Amino acid sequence: MSSALDQSQDNERLKFDVELKKLSIEQQKLKWMAASVIVTLWAAIGTVAYGFWSTKKSAELNFQLEVAKAVRNEKGPVEAEARARYYQAIFPGRLPVDFFKQEEPFKFDSVEGDARMEYFKVIASKNYSPNELLDLWRILFPGDEWTKNDEVRESINKLDKKNNKAR
Repeated sequence: MSSALDQSQDNERLKFDVELKKLSIEQQKLKWMAASVIVTLWAAIGTVAYGFWSTKKSAELNFQLEVAKAVRNEKGPVEAEARARYYQAIFPGRLPVDFFKQEEPFKFDSVEGDARMEYFKVIASKNYSPNELLDLWRILFPGDEWTKNDEVRESINKLDKKNNKAR
């Protein structure tokens, strides 16, 4: 009978060991499941945080771009500087301190460009050839590097030949 009792105890011990291993496995599963939930939660929090940050940064940059456009569209450098100071005054902290810092005086296409465009309209109406127009432009505006470009000269030569054929 002691042998049956010993065998019964051995069976109970084996069942107990199996249950302990099952419990250990379940604990490991629980740890991994908790880790996966935590990692997923952190990923979601990171995604939402990045979304808020990028939206805020995009809004800041869009605001700065619109302010720069408004300043750039002014008629001259004096008006542009006044507009820039105005925006810095009414939106403190929204624009970087050196946002309108200028290393050289403002160059506005609208002022200088308008005068050049008027000049071009006048000389173009005088029946000069495209090459003659380019040569006049180079004499009057020697700082314009585009006039020294060989591709520009080639394009104008093609245009000149095309115009001569049409006549």
